[in-house]
Amino acid sequence: RQSFESGVASGPLTTKPDGRLFGMLLRGAVDAYVKKPIAQIFNGGEHGPVRRVEEVPVKGEDFFILSAVTKNALPELMWAIENYNLVKFNGMFYGLPHGVPIDWEAGDVASIPGVFTGRTVQEVVALIESTFKHKVQAAAAQGPGSRATGPASEASAAPMLLGSLEGCNIVSYEGWIYGIPQELGSVDLTEVDVMGLPGVIRDVSKDVVENEILDRARLRQTAASQS
Repeated sequence: RQSFESGVASGPLTTKPDGRLFGMLLRGAVDAYVKKPIAQIFNGGEHGPVRRVEEVPVKGEDFFILSAVTKNALPELMWAIENYNLVKFNGMFYGLPHGVPIDWEAGDVASIPGVFTGRTVQEVVALIESTFKHKVQAAAAQGPGSRATGPASEASAAPMLLGSLEGCNIVSYEGWIYGIPQELGSVDLTEVDVMGLPGVIRDVSKDVVENEILDRARLRQTAASQS
């Protein structure tokens, strides 16, 4: 301001032309009124941290902020439920279908078909369980003789042996596919909660159960070869 009005400013600013000083003023205004408020949105304020922002207009500009990711944020696998992996990433929780490729750096995970998102893990779990419940009900409505494709395709009102693999019986019952180790002996699914038994696998997809059985068999073989 002194440089503009009187030209008698002292110190290092007097060596800079007026155009450069004006540029410094603009950068300072942008930092104070644009960058800092946006940083407060990302890093938290009186309402707590907000990690993801969608379509936030930037004042004085013709573009929007579609998403924001904290620097060096890494996805954290929590556990698996049904056909989904529960993952915590950048302050949000995601339900990711098995087998779906995810690019965390792209910032568009929530837009991938089949992915559930929520601010709490309870929200995501509720969405997954609700979706799975509808699938099971639809499969059961088709009747035990139906051979639909996809999850719960082997829905049966009574336990039905589908085959065996690597020492496990593969059984269909009430929309679930079970992998039951043969070493457990005879197990009545109508009377016993088999999920409390060691080594039992359960999923709505026969392929997932078979792949898990094969994976466990490979792990046993690897451990036996190393011992």
